[in-house]
Amino acid sequence: MSLSRRTDAASKFTSSGRYTPEAMIVITCATISLYNGIELLLLILTSSRRHNDLFSWSLAVASVGVLPYASGWLVRYFDVVGDVANMLINDIGWILLTTGQALVLYSRLNLLVKNITILKVTKWMVILNAIIWHSAVTVLLFAISTQQKLDRNGAFIKVQKIQLAFFCAQDFFLSGLYIWKTIEIIKRKQAENQTPRIIWHLFAINVGIVIVDVTLLAVSFTNNFLWQQGIKAVAYSVKLKVEFVILGKLSDYVHKGGELINVEHPVFGFVEMEPEPPSRKQSIQPSATPETTHLE
Repeated sequence: MSLSRRTDAASKFTSSGRYTPEAMIVITCATISLYNGIELLLLILTSSRRHNDLFSWSLAVASVGVLPYASGWLVRYFDVVGDVANMLINDIGWILLTTGQALVLYSRLNLLVKNITILKVTKWMVILNAIIWHSAVTVLLFAISTQQKLDRNGAFIKVQKIQLAFFCAQDFFLSGLYIWKTIEIIKRKQAENQTPRIIWHLFAINVGIVIVDVTLLAVSFTNNFLWQQGIKAVAYSVKLKVEFVILGKLSDYVHKGGELINVEHPVFGFVEMEPEPPSRKQSIQPSATPETTHLE
């Protein structure tokens, strides 16, 4: 969430009455974010994919969150509405976007990670982070009540930095799991020269998420809060659009087959990254048909 406030409206304009470069950057970033959020919502609604799973719902929630997050940043910078309305718009957008995008990553994690303990730990990490930090920041936000007091309140500024660190650590953990598993797949498939392109895309997007979060931390801890929100709005709106495509294709690759599947190899072969324990019973079939793989 942004803490920066420009109390002097004239600071947004040059002596000739034009917007300053900073104001133009704010307008541009907010416009890009809003466009991406609206476009992604339309893509979700018009997509042929099913809309009743966690992936679709969390993607829709995060996309909706982009709209108040970016517009709240814009109206706050230009001091369009009062403090309470500013804080409410910003807070709603921040909650939906931050936890929504984490759930997007979590919703497809079971396609790669078979360890039920890791999946449970990840789920509760997302839930507890959301409950603790969304509640703490929201209570402080409205207890302090005005933007000028927020900017000077040391406790609130510290809480803001701490919550950002925790949510970034959460993203590091989620992306780290994807990177770990995609590296395993790449190592297995490189020997056969058959590494699916979707796996490389998945690896690249999660490396990108880590880079974005490191940038957000650096910007935040140098107290450039205005640009922290701008970078986050643009980067996350783009990230959600890419995840909509890549994670959707990953699901198709695992469950449905299609153009991404090499018919000479089992569709679930790349998911089986750990040998089955000896005690587990497996039926021996002479057929070349791939045996059923249970995704945890």
